[in-house]
Amino acid sequence: MTPTEPAEQYYDLSKIRTGSRKLFDFVSQGHSKHFQVDQSRLLPTASYIADVIKENYPDLLIPIHSRIRHFPTAYLDLYNADLEAENIEKLRRQFELIITSVLLDGGAGPRWQYYDKKTKTYLSRSEGLAVASFNCYWNGIYSPRSDNPFYVDGDVINSLTEQELYSQFQISDGNALVGFSSRIKLLKDLGIAIKSSQSFFHNGSFRLGHLADEILSLASDNIISMSVLFEILTTNLAKLWVREDLPKGVAGDIWHHTALESSTNPLGLIPFHKILQWLTYSLLEPLENFGITVVDKTKLTGLPEYRNGGLLVDMDVLRVITMPPIQETLDISSELVVEWRALTITILDKLKPIVETCLAIDQPIDLSMGQFLQGGSWSAGRKLARELRADGGPPFKVKLDGIVF
Repeated sequence: MTPTEPAEQYYDLSKIRTGSRKLFDFVSQGHSKHFQVDQSRLLPTASYIADVIKENYPDLLIPIHSRIRHFPTAYLDLYNADLEAENIEKLRRQFELIITSVLLDGGAGPRWQYYDKKTKTYLSRSEGLAVASFNCYWNGIYSPRSDNPFYVDGDVINSLTEQELYSQFQISDGNALVGFSSRIKLLKDLGIAIKSSQSFFHNGSFRLGHLADEILSLASDNIISMSVLFEILTTNLAKLWVREDLPKGVAGDIWHHTALESSTNPLGLIPFHKILQWLTYSLLEPLENFGITVVDKTKLTGLPEYRNGGLLVDMDVLRVITMPPIQETLDISSELVVEWRALTITILDKLKPIVETCLAIDQPIDLSMGQFLQGGSWSAGRKLARELRADGGPPFKVKLDGIVF
């Protein structure tokens, strides 16, 4: 790490859009070996997204994109009622459920299923992971207290065995979950993080839910900026994604692209922080329901993952110059995938106002990015993928590790 490259720049939300725009310009100018951008396809794509929004939310009362959207109604009732406690304790519990659930929400792959006894249905992908992780918290597997299952303790989470989690996620030889060993390591690293940061220490104990106390302590007159909120999350959680190919002091969803190398960015790195942004979106509702106003929410970007990015490929906004062989699995660090994710962020910014115009009939519509994703681009990407491919997966295979993408 050079003096002109402080680690903090990789956790600045504005750098995500800046780097993504540079790669968008690089591709638009015809320099990419992987993609071409066809901006004439923006309007048809926006129209498709608008139709999906009207199908999902005909009254246009769209909630923000959040982990709790993946919980079936029966679980939302539990979330709103049985998790409830007095004042700050309710917020701590909501934080613990959402954080552990989001961290386990990397792509599950097309084959894994989870049988939910409550709804008597088989669930897969995000919904299956949501219910499985909800039950982990509900059943108290992270808690050291027999009288209170709703508690995430660092020592307990770090001592969980692979077999215990196999059982919780119903994993077997015929029901494999992509990246399961990586998910276990992520949980254990979370346990270490809880015990090593004062942000989790309150009332004489280290607990994941005490991150809520830390955030509240930094609010002024019940107002906190998105920059401060995201800084708290990255400071305490980005270390869960340490990689040897990143400079010392830098960790997280940060990748290299040759086209980004410059005097101000000699390492050519671009941050995405998809999971941490997804977590931030998911924590907004409990914070706001508690009475905290989060300002500058527009600093969060669209999420650079395969539902949003897949939509752009499937709608021909992004044309792949040379489609990878069907048997090839792309590494998330490959320049093709890095470009794809950066292009997704910039193009989502371009699509949102066009979608708003498509939806505006009697009066202007102003969607937050969280509403646009929920309504929205993520739902449209999943719907189209299911129509085009039997497994409903992305347009090309990406090596899913279960903890980033």
